[in-house]
This record gives sequence, structure tokens and C-alpha cells, in this order.
Amino acid sequence: MPSTTHLIVTGYRAFWSVPGKGSIAIRYFKEGRSYTKAFENLSADDYSQMVDMLRNEKPIYFNESRGNVIMTGRVGQWEPVGEEES
Repeated sequence: MPSTTHLIVTGYRAFWSVPGKGSIAIRYFKEGRSYTKAFENLSADDYSQMVDMLRNEKPIYFNESRGNVIMTGRVGQWEPVGEEES
């Protein structure tokens, strides 16, 4: 079971604006309530990497105690190398 600092991301919205800054909002639940965390003013590289992770990995966790951290894999376990997503 994830700790309260590692919360499962259940959705996201990605925004790109000219002249080249991105924003991503993620949604997660804690104690039955929905919360949103915004990552703003992302560079093209950061935006691209974060969208790729959100599209292709599962599960994704938000680390609430660190504020700006999302991560893959199951809490307390390493993700196997070469594992294909199902």
C-alpha cells in the first residue's frame, strides 16, 4: 500500500504555449479527496519527458512530501529492466 507521501496519479492535463513553455497538471487522491498539482514554466525537454512518462508508465506516483517529484514503479520496489508495459 502506498504511503501518504506517495500518491497514485490518476490523470493529467498538458498545456503548451508560445513562446515555448509548458505546464502540466496532475490529479491524485488522498483520503478520498481529489487534489491537483501544477508543474509550470517547464522547458521543452522537461515537458516532453514528463508527458512521455505520464502517457507510457503505470503506475505513476506523486511524492507529496517532496513537492515536485513524480516517479514510476511500485513504492518500495525496483522496476525490472526491459519490462514492457501492458
